[in-house]
Amino acid sequence: MKALRGLLGAMMLLVSASQALADSAVLKRIASCRLGAPDVRIELLRGMDGTHSWVYALRDSGPQHWLYDNAEDSRGGSVHWQCAGSEQGQGVLVLSGEFTSNYLQGAAFYVDPVSHRIERIAFAERNRPRWVMVSERGTYVVFENTGHESSSKYLLYAKDDGYQEVDELPTLSAAKHERMIDLRAWKR
Repeated sequence: MKALRGLLGAMMLLVSASQALADSAVLKRIASCRLGAPDVRIELLRGMDGTHSWVYALRDSGPQHWLYDNAEDSRGGSVHWQCAGSEQGQGVLVLSGEFTSNYLQGAAFYVDPVSHRIERIAFAERNRPRWVMVSERGTYVVFENTGHESSSKYLLYAKDDGYQEVDELPTLSAAKHERMIDLRAWKR
């Protein structure tokens, strides 16, 4: 029993040390995305911690904050990102990678046209998203259902944990500035 307590104590110390290393990582800007007018930007920051892995954070008009709840959860591998759509007005920052799940986790950041605040759409899937759909009904991260978790062809994620499965994507209206933003240009 004493050996078990000693092992547990050593594990707790290791986790605590790992968190301290992640917290001390020097973060550098790797992307700066224009999300909307008047020049609303979000920056993706990355730093190498003492365990030789990357930790990710964000910075908008305020102080920087971790991508997830804390530095340990924001430690990621095989992370890809891109700024997309800003040439048409409303831009998005989309990123996905291996964080704390056995699926690719990620998020999309955009400016909500009604509240004018930066919003987050969180997702976890087997593959990276294919499009971001901007419509009158809202902004969605769209996946082709390659994992076949359902019988639907597309999986749509929205803010506030919104989720839909559909076989056909809605028809969009250019007159209403609705569009699909292609996400084929991932960066690492």
